[in-house]
Parts: sequence; structure tokens; C-alpha cells
Amino acid sequence: MVQPPGPPQPPYGHPQHYPPPPAAPPTNVLAIIALVCAFVFAPAGIVCGIIARRQIQRTREAGSGLALAAIIISAAQIVILIMVFGLVIAGLVAFGTAVSHLPTPAPSDLFPSLVPSAFPTS
Repeated sequence: MVQPPGPPQPPYGHPQHYPPPPAAPPTNVLAIIALVCAFVFAPAGIVCGIIARRQIQRTREAGSGLALAAIIISAAQIVILIMVFGLVIAGLVAFGTAVSHLPTPAPSDLFPSLVPSAFPTS
């Protein structure tokens, strides 16, 4: 086979040399901690998430989504917890009100064997 004039062509299957892709910025460690704290102790998740977002804006690290997720999850848990406590307190108040309106039984109705009878039986 005769080669046409000009520079030689590389053989088929020869790998092309591309520059390596740019390195991804490291993930902010506080954002990871915030996400873990969001499931363990919600107030710490909010605080760490806010601090992590500020650090990420300043340092251009990755992890902004993690910090935002931590803030959202923590806030949702706190809101749900407040609603549950409110319902429990409302239920206890309603139960207490309902019980306080019940008639109080006489001691003889509660413990008939301890109350002396007017008509002793022998």
C-alpha cells in the first residue's frame, strides 16, 4: 500500500492525549457535619449549615447543596417537633378539662368494704 504525500497519519486506535479535567474543589467539611447534625440534633444542623454556607461563599468550596439541605431538614424537624408538642399539650389540656367535669364518686362507692354499714349483718 502506498502512502499519500504529506505527514504520516497516526495508526487507528491510537489514543488521543487530552488534558486532564480540572480538579473539583473539595467539599466543605462543615457542610457534611451540618447534614449529619440535621438528623441527630436539629438546632446544631441549622447553625452548622448557616456557617458552612458562609464559608463556601468565601472559599468557593463545594457543598453548598449539602449545607442548604441540612438547614431545610433541621428547620422542618423543629417545626414538626413544635407541632407535636403543641398537639400533646392541647390533648392533655382537653383530657384534664374532660376529667374535671366528671362527677366525683362518694367514698362508699369506691371502697364499700371499708365503710361501716348502717345495717350490720350477723
